[in-house]
Amino acid sequence: MQTEMLGAIEEIGRDWVARATSHTELAFDLPNRLTDARTVLDAITAYQAWLGEWLELRGESGRRLILDGQKIVDSGARYMASIAPAGSI
Repeated sequence: MQTEMLGAIEEIGRDWVARATSHTELAFDLPNRLTDARTVLDAITAYQAWLGEWLELRGESGRRLILDGQKIVDSGARYMASIAPAGSI
């Protein structure tokens, strides 16, 4: 059980590090996009595109948070079921 829980937590940790890296890369990309803009309209368009990508990443992070929490709860529930005396659940 501990191995399963640790494996799940390690996997979740790796996923969150990768996600944080993606968020950071996107954040650092905004100034480049705005610098490349030649007009105010170009800047607004670049910002809107960037904001759409950022919102998509944030939404996916929220979904992953829920799924990751569910993994931990499921693992804990399986553990509790395995140690509970027969017929006590």
